[in-house]
Amino acid sequence: SDHALEWSTGSSSRYYLLWIASLHSIEHDAAWAKQTEQRIRVDLPANTVRRWRLDTIRNSSAYRLARGHDEPRNAFAAYVDVKLKRASYDFVSVDGRARSACLRRVWHEQLVKPGGLLLLDNSVRPQYRKARQLFDESPNWTSVEFSSAGQGKDLDEVASILWCRL
Repeated sequence: SDHALEWSTGSSSRYYLLWIASLHSIEHDAAWAKQTEQRIRVDLPANTVRRWRLDTIRNSSAYRLARGHDEPRNAFAAYVDVKLKRASYDFVSVDGRARSACLRRVWHEQLVKPGGLLLLDNSVRPQYRKARQLFDESPNWTSVEFSSAGQGKDLDEVASILWCRL
C-alpha cells in the first residue's frame, strides 16, 4: 500500500515498482525516459507497469551544468513543480536535476508522510548542503548516511542519505 515519488528515472524505478503499490516518476530527459520505459515494459509484468506513472518534463529554460553546482530552479521549474497525483507519499527519492529545489518542495509541501522515507542521492555534494539543513536540523526527521564507495568512483557519486519523518 506504499506510494512513491521519484525525481529521475532509471534502474531505481524498476526496483521501486517491485516493492510499492504505485510510483510516480518525473524525468527531464525524454530519450532516457523512453529507454527506461522500454526496459521496464520488457522486464516487468503488465500489472506492475500499470502502477507506474511516468511524466517527462522539458526544461523550463536552457541551462549549462557546471560540476559542483546545483541546477537553477528557474531552469527546471516545470520539473520541480510538476502536478502530483497525491498530497503525500510513503517514499520520495530525489536523484535528478535541481535537487535542492526538489528537496525544498518536499519540505514546504510536506510530501513525505509521517513514518515515510526521503532519499537524496549524492548527498555529500556541497551544493545540496543548504537544502539538506532543513531536514538535518529538524527534530521531526532522523537520518542515516551510507555509501557504496569503490569501483573507481568519488564519494560524491555514491553517497546517499535516507531520512525518516517522525
